Amino acid sequence: MHGKLQSALGLGTWLAVAFSLTLSACARPAPRAPDAPPAPEAHEEEAVKTPTPPLFSRIELPAPEDFHGIRVKDGYALSVEELLGELTTADVLCAGEQHDDVHHHWAQYLLLNQLIERRRMNGRGVALGLEMVSRRAQPALNRWLSGESRARQTLDELNWNETWGYDFGFYAPMWWLARQNGVEIIGLNLERSLSRKIARVGLKGLSDEERALLPRRMNMSSRDHRAYFDQAMAHHPPPVSSRRRYYEVQVAWDETMADTANKWLEKKAPASQLLILAGLGHCRNSAIPERIERRSDQTRVLSVRPWREGDEPGLPKLLEEGAFDYVLVMSRESKPSHHRGRRGSGRGRDRR
Repeated sequence: MHGKLQSALGLGTWLAVAFSLTLSACARPAPRAPDAPPAPEAHEEEAVKTPTPPLFSRIELPAPEDFHGIRVKDGYALSVEELLGELTTADVLCAGEQHDDVHHHWAQYLLLNQLIERRRMNGRGVALGLEMVSRRAQPALNRWLSGESRARQTLDELNWNETWGYDFGFYAPMWWLARQNGVEIIGLNLERSLSRKIARVGLKGLSDEERALLPRRMNMSSRDHRAYFDQAMAHHPPPVSSRRRYYEVQVAWDETMADTANKWLEKKAPASQLLILAGLGHCRNSAIPERIERRSDQTRVLSVRPWREGDEPGLPKLLEEGAFDYVLVMSRESKPSHHRGRRGSGRGRDRR
């Protein structure tokens, strides 16, 4: 099975803006930047006056020589078949990504491909949920899925450079796989203009109409969620006066994506599964996954952290943190063996 998967797949935020208060909205984000809240001072008007073609390169997603999985709650190593068997039973998979890492996108492609293949046996539909597209942009996605518009036209409609900025080539294989197999693609996120307004004035500064665009209940008291945010912010410290507002943006993103996903699931469940593509910080258990489960205790959500041999942080640290349910390990080993490092810290959620 592994060889077939390799041959089939080998061809196959926070990133919208950076922490810098002077970053131009049309500039490409710095490589491997951590997830971060948006900077309200980004020059949107300048970007509108000097539009650039959507960044769309031909990128091949390289299949690893070998891969396997680790179940974080007990540190148990899983074969390819065991890993995919456990993951593809979930109602929602949140597959994290470092946005410019082709190996992470290969892992996401693998999961989408497997959900599509297994729906022939389980009869469930499949949808792809995107952090990088707002809910209000759904009509543009629908036109592309129906064949009414071409990819570059759709990217123009989405203002891809201004609202996301990463090369669409990283995502194109999954978009095409979805369209060819009748998979819905769903914009999950908040509108960028509202994100920036929150970063400037906070939730209390929004008008009633603007506040109505957000979920009614948003959890601002998650210790794990706030601890991760503070750790990420330590690398790009904002002014003290902005820290609360920036955290409100982070929560607004995660809550909005969870809310959009849950509303879609309510219409489709239990007949469909949702694969969410989002930054690593958004797919941690304390971010999107737990916020979906708070809305529906019948929804089974699993989080996946792609990891390639030699990446930082190391595998022992990932397991100790216990922030994800599974680690998808891409390595050159011929077969997995039981992991002998430190096991998960036990902070992972009990899976139903």
